[in-house]
Amino acid sequence: MIMVFRGMSLIMVPITMNFPTSLFCYWVTNNAFSLGQTLLLKVPVVKKSFGIWNPPKPVPGAPAPKGIVDELKEAFSKKNEDAKAIAAKKGNTHVDYTLPRADPLRRVGSKKSRRNRSKRGKK
Repeated sequence: MIMVFRGMSLIMVPITMNFPTSLFCYWVTNNAFSLGQTLLLKVPVVKKSFGIWNPPKPVPGAPAPKGIVDELKEAFSKKNEDAKAIAAKKGNTHVDYTLPRADPLRRVGSKKSRRNRSKRGKK
């Protein structure tokens, strides 16, 4: 990811070259202040003077916090498991959603098909 962001910084110069001057000025100024603020708030003396505490240390024996990628993988696998559980509960391990093929020789609404059905019933 670091290499991607480094590459993006080089690619952004030609892309932003045609930006309007006011937008480019705002963008550069905003990013410079954001970068400065991030760097400044990492200094321990500044953090102490503003009363910013360090994040709490993890509890021994507790599972490590998950990243966003792990959370997404877990959510998708849970969704798949839930769908399988619902299908198993209904007794449908496999549901075929394809439409049945129509028989081209059989015309459902014709007089001939009605006549054939009535003859079948009489026999």
